[in-house]
Amino acid sequence: MAWRMLIERHLVPVTERRVGRFDEYLHVLASPVVVSLVEAWRPALEKMFAVYSRLDAAMGYATSDTAASILEQASNTMSYAEFLHLCAEKRVAPELVNIKELEGVFRRTNAPSNSGKEDMIQDMNYQEYVDALCLIALYVYSKPAFSRQNNMPAQKIEAFFTYIGLKKPTEGQGQPETQKVLKVPQTVDPYAEWWGMKFDDNNGTELGPDHIPSLILESAIPPEACPPEVGAILEAAFEAHNDSRLEESLGKYAEAKDMWLDVVKREKLSPNGVLPVEEKLYFAVACGGVHQSGGQYAKAMDLYQEAFQEVSIPVLMQGVSTEHHSIASVERTALAWPLVSRSFSIGAVGKQMNALIWQCIRCLNFC
Repeated sequence: MAWRMLIERHLVPVTERRVGRFDEYLHVLASPVVVSLVEAWRPALEKMFAVYSRLDAAMGYATSDTAASILEQASNTMSYAEFLHLCAEKRVAPELVNIKELEGVFRRTNAPSNSGKEDMIQDMNYQEYVDALCLIALYVYSKPAFSRQNNMPAQKIEAFFTYIGLKKPTEGQGQPETQKVLKVPQTVDPYAEWWGMKFDDNNGTELGPDHIPSLILESAIPPEACPPEVGAILEAAFEAHNDSRLEESLGKYAEAKDMWLDVVKREKLSPNGVLPVEEKLYFAVACGGVHQSGGQYAKAMDLYQEAFQEVSIPVLMQGVSTEHHSIASVERTALAWPLVSRSFSIGAVGKQMNALIWQCIRCLNFC
């Protein structure tokens, strides 16, 4: 009991703090502003990487038999010792971070090896080296002593690159998107519009032009039995959805559904002359995803509730044939459902949607 209390109260909290210390900054590395900023500094970053990635071979850590191969690969990887040497020469450690924190950054950005060797720390490539420098920058310049001077992530990274002596890129250097980043006022938050975004919980009937959309959901995959003529219309619906032309996308889905129903009736694919269960689920998923992309979660939820009623056990018992719907087809539909693998942070509405989706899937698997 005492051993368990020691671990739970003392060791686990320390471990969680160390693991999560840099996690809060990882999502920033993928933001467009940071990616473009790093691209602008690429020449200076590559030059420093090339210099310090050759230190192990230069200091005689390799044998004569392997020296040639190591020198050949030196520009591709950087060892932990080389990274420590870089941080020491650039006055990063121990001036800004201690060795333990530096090791944590190295491990956090270092991908595991696929060679089968259980090495304690693997050498890192150029991208991991850049991520490590950016993590240090975000961590150091988020401390109270620096936070007032550098509020934005791009400012923090740029200040750190300047601190370690990298040559600042001149305006006009690099790709067009890089030039734009260099001209952006650093006091402007590029995500300000996102923070003020409001979602519509009401069951609106129109996707008006004044509505601020949410992130566009990935289009659901149609069943394998999709007729070719229907597939052509669905492609147009996908394109309109991805281009935020949501009303047009809903119209194309309605057109595709009507054409698919005509095919079912003409070829007598269903004994009752209605769309099979899998196809009904697909169109509910596809149209619900369009409404979610437009921020109309109540409208999407109505579609999911209607789909649940369509595939519920009482409806199936009334004569809807399940002959053409194997468990494999049900599993494909479940995998295509956008909310199963994608949690949407919209509060109670999102939880109700997820609950309805899982009810549909359990009902189908039961049948």
